[in-house]
Formats: sequence, C-alpha cells, structure tokens
Amino acid sequence: MLELTISIVLLSSAAVAFFFYIRRPAPPKNKVATHLPFSAVEISLGVGSCDAAKELVDQKLLAKDAPAFPLKGCTQQCNCAWMKYRDRRQLNRRRADDGLGEPVVFADTDHRASDEDRRS
Repeated sequence: MLELTISIVLLSSAAVAFFFYIRRPAPPKNKVATHLPFSAVEISLGVGSCDAAKELVDQKLLAKDAPAFPLKGCTQQCNCAWMKYRDRRQLNRRRADDGLGEPVVFADTDHRASDEDRRS
C-alpha cells in the first residue's frame, strides 16, 4: 500500500512538473538587441529623398538610437530604409593596426643565470 502511495505521488509531481515545463514563457524574439550592444544601422536613401535623410548619409548609428521614419523634417513621402549591421565598430581598432604605433620588439638577451632559474 505504501509503494502505491509513493508511486501516485511521484507520478502526480511529474505531471505537474511537465505541465509547468510546457507552459514556460517563450524566449525573447529580439536577441540582436540584447546580445549585440553595438548593432548599427545606416540609411539607404530612397527615390527623391529629402534633405533630412541626405544629412544621415555615410553615418552609422547605434540601432537603439536610430530615429524612426519619417524623419523629423522630412518633406516628402519617405522611401528610405535602414541597412542593418552587426557591429558599428571597425575591425582595426588598435594603434598598430592604423600604423600609428611601433610594434613591441623583445630583446634576444637571456638574463637568467641558469636553466634552473625558470619559475613556473
């Protein structure tokens, strides 16, 4: 009798756990904004773009800071769109990549007294 009671309790708790597992909330759909903090947009001009849109040409903006269409000061029917980028930053971000810094060169001289002087 005790074994039957334990079996019923285990089965009912497994059923409750399965019910809550099925009803768990769906994962967020906008993972780009949460995992890519530097995702960016750049304007793609449409036919007959206004001056407000032309001012944003060749500017990468953070996606979270980009204005909505129609732009403020837009004087025409808006056909512009945002082109999306995974990252606003450029690949070469170090001084040596731009040719501004000298690379570090280590001397060939070994200043250890003996091979046993190496510490790990």
